Amino acid sequence: MRIAVYGAGGVGGYFGGRLAQAGADVHLIARGAHLQVLRTHGLRVRSVKGDFAVRLPATDDPADVGPCDYVLFCVKAFDTEPAAVRLGPLLGEDTAVVSLQNGVDNEEKLARVVGPAHVMGGAAFIFAGISEPGVIVHTGGPTTSPSGSWTAGAPSGHNGCSPATSRPASPPNCHRPSRRCCGPSSPSFARRPA
Repeated sequence: MRIAVYGAGGVGGYFGGRLAQAGADVHLIARGAHLQVLRTHGLRVRSVKGDFAVRLPATDDPADVGPCDYVLFCVKAFDTEPAAVRLGPLLGEDTAVVSLQNGVDNEEKLARVVGPAHVMGGAAFIFAGISEPGVIVHTGGPTTSPSGSWTAGAPSGHNGCSPATSRPASPPNCHRPSRRCCGPSSPSFARRPA
C-alpha cells in the first residue's frame, strides 16, 4: 500500500510513522526546518504508546512521490485550498484523499479541487504535535491525557482552553473560538494544532 502524508506534522507524522511500522510504503510531504530534519535524521515519535523512529522519504513536492493508493491530508484548515491544488501528482484513478483536519468544510473544499470521488472524511482521536523539527510528541487521545484527568470535558490546557470552563483562553489559541472548543460534544476536540 502506497501512502502519502500531506502535512507530516503532529497528526500526519504520527499516523505516517505508525503506518510505516506496519509495512506501508509511506512518503511524507512537509516543509521548512521540519522537512530538513526528516530528510537528514528521519522521523522520531515520542508516544504514550511507545517511542519509535523511522526513516521515510520526505519532500515538499508531491511530484517527487507520484500516484498513491491513499493520501492522508493533514494540513491546517486555512491551508486546505492552496495544498489541494498541489495534490494532482499524488492522484491515481482510485486514490482516496482522507482529510484528517480540524474544521467542518474541508472535504467540500477538497472535492471542489480533486473531485468528490477521491475525497473521504476522517477523524483523528489523538493529541499530537511537533515538539521540535523531526520530532512528534503523542500524548494520548480522548480517553487519556498527560495528567490522566479531564476537566469540564476537556484535558487540562487543551488547545488554549481554560481548564475550568473549556472555553478559549484567547481566540487566537483556539480552533473554534466562537463555540466550545473542547469536550466530547466537539467534533474536532481530539485534534490539537501542531
